[in-house]
Amino acid sequence: MEPNWDGLPQVKPYWEEFKQYKLSEDAQELSEKGKANASNKKYNHHLRRGWV
Repeated sequence: MEPNWDGLPQVKPYWEEFKQYKLSEDAQELSEKGKANASNKKYNHHLRRGWV
């Protein structure tokens, strides 16, 4: 799916290179590794201002 380039003209020259990277084997391996790590999380932390 191609994005609407009206709002993102500065990104268009890099789009094909980005798509090729995301479809590469290296990117797929990193994605799977990240998904596995995320599924192992027991506690989800949230950064916020704290007690004010």
